[in-house]
Amino acid sequence: MKVAGVAPASNVHLEGWKNLLVMSVREVFQAMLKTKVAPVFEPAKALTLEWTAMIGLAGELRGVLMLSCDEVSAVRIASKMPERSIEVANEDCKDALGEACNMIAGNFKHKISRT
Repeated sequence: MKVAGVAPASNVHLEGWKNLLVMSVREVFQAMLKTKVAPVFEPAKALTLEWTAMIGLAGELRGVLMLSCDEVSAVRIASKMPERSIEVANEDCKDALGEACNMIAGNFKHKISRT
């Protein structure tokens, strides 16, 4: 899974935004999906990122937050959503990935606004 794509506006100095993003991903996955995640800087194998959700960020930090994963991870994310029992990739996977991306972005924007 990969989350990336934001950068500070040219006139804004926001140190530590990457750490805040990592914290947001961890918090959302723990609270929403009851799953622990950790950053991986050198994956053991090449990632196949077949599924992607994106949300634009505006304000002090501008860009696109992108959550990408393989099909197996998309099904796992969807299956951990409340009231969903997913075993194969379908439209619910798209919705679940979009919702996870949106929640990460919201959590992250909240953290940025407090710095």
